[in-house]
Amino acid sequence: IRGREVWFDATITPLSGTSVIWVARDITGRRQAVRAIEEIDERLRRALESIPDVVVIYDPDLRIQYINPATRRVTGRPASDFIGRRDADIWPPEICQAYVPLLEEARRKRITRAADVQLSLPATGTRQLRITCIPLLDEAGEVRELLGITHDYTEQWQADRARREGEQR
Repeated sequence: IRGREVWFDATITPLSGTSVIWVARDITGRRQAVRAIEEIDERLRRALESIPDVVVIYDPDLRIQYINPATRRVTGRPASDFIGRRDADIWPPEICQAYVPLLEEARRKRITRAADVQLSLPATGTRQLRITCIPLLDEAGEVRELLGITHDYTEQWQADRARREGEQR
């Protein structure tokens, strides 16, 4: 209508003979809202896919719902090894002990928790990691999901260590 896109939801009901009832409802506003939400979802998906840090989304029972490509790259494992599973089903106890308590505390207290840990990972060896666990709350303040972000700062840590050792000599 006058150069703008208009969406209608139409229902046609046949009557006797050649008569029909045609009812149309303008759903342009609803369609635009859906399109805006889809665009936001796509931007968020692209952002998560582009983050170089490991990003994992857990449900309230700490089952993995999403991993980004960095997770697959760092671990050398496909998404199917993670989705729907808990960390204890995937990793040895020494790895789980480093961060599962952070997830549990973030969920229980509904606060962001973070820690620096050193872990020996099967695919990449010993790494210095900053693990951050963020509870994502619903409107009622209940934990809807948990976001786990792991930043690998091994190279920076090694450079700082070498610099300090050089200064001491």
